[in-house]
Amino acid sequence: MIANLQSTIMTTSQITQQINTDLVSMAKGEARSWAQIGLLLDQVDHSGYWQKSSGSFTEWLKALSPSLNLKEASLWRYLTAARYYQELRKTLIASGVSIPSLDELSDKVSPENIEILSKLARVMPDDVFRKIAQQVVASTVTRAELRETWLAYRPVLEGRTARGKGVAVPKINPADSFQSESMLEAQVFTALSANGSEWTGIERPDRYELFMHVSPEPPLNARQRFTFDAVAAVRAHKSAPLTFHGIEIKGSYLISRSTYELLERQTPFCDFLWVATHGRTSELSMECIPEHVGLMIADGNSIQVIRPAQRSQQSGHYTGELAKGLLVKVFAR
Repeated sequence: MIANLQSTIMTTSQITQQINTDLVSMAKGEARSWAQIGLLLDQVDHSGYWQKSSGSFTEWLKALSPSLNLKEASLWRYLTAARYYQELRKTLIASGVSIPSLDELSDKVSPENIEILSKLARVMPDDVFRKIAQQVVASTVTRAELRETWLAYRPVLEGRTARGKGVAVPKINPADSFQSESMLEAQVFTALSANGSEWTGIERPDRYELFMHVSPEPPLNARQRFTFDAVAAVRAHKSAPLTFHGIEIKGSYLISRSTYELLERQTPFCDFLWVATHGRTSELSMECIPEHVGLMIADGNSIQVIRPAQRSQQSGHYTGELAKGLLVKVFAR
């Protein structure tokens, strides 16, 4: 027992010495990755190192910030991301997915991306989440793409978050009809994001970009404003005109009268209009959508065009107003 106690004291002493060495090196300007800093802060907290000079870990962290020339908020972000990543790694390894340890993580993986990943874990199906987690760790997804994915999935929980100490972090409930449909809608958008322009009928366009939640500037005689779930801007070749494909995303095939009317109102603001729905939904009657509106189904990461969109007599009258809405979207990035 005495030997075990001595071993424990020795280990604690070694930890303290290592923390001292790391903090001194960092104060002298030695570069450390956010992951290394996060690990160090986690070690300081769990070992009680902070008790030597402060009444709380929060006070200690606040005092440390100026000496490292880092904002206090940045240190908290590094710590939170480091802790989440370690828990994430355990979960993924248990499910058969191998990812590197935190100290082996590439510098290309930012704490901001890990933070977004922690949010997506609450609203994504497990199989979809595992795929995007691997993409984040492999740095094959950009932060802009990750943010767009979060914007697609954020409505699933209707803005609910854990509030208060000990309160469980809310997670998607597949039995909730609203959450389930919102999740399917988000999967449709991520499938659109993961695929190229082939669904538009142009395989190798000169320009192609997909935007989410675009509100056209309303013309003077318009009724209330509306928002396209997604808009694709496409130019076949350099001398071709830019065309806009408006997309209404549905988590189910249920097309109500109000949805039908919305599609009619959206038609003048784009060159082509589509309904995109999820492959898990039941059969759709084509009479439920206007004849010029295209239909595509997202199944996993693939897009299947059931009926291509066509121009109607009303198409394209107000594409200038849609272009203004896209400019607002671009400026907000």
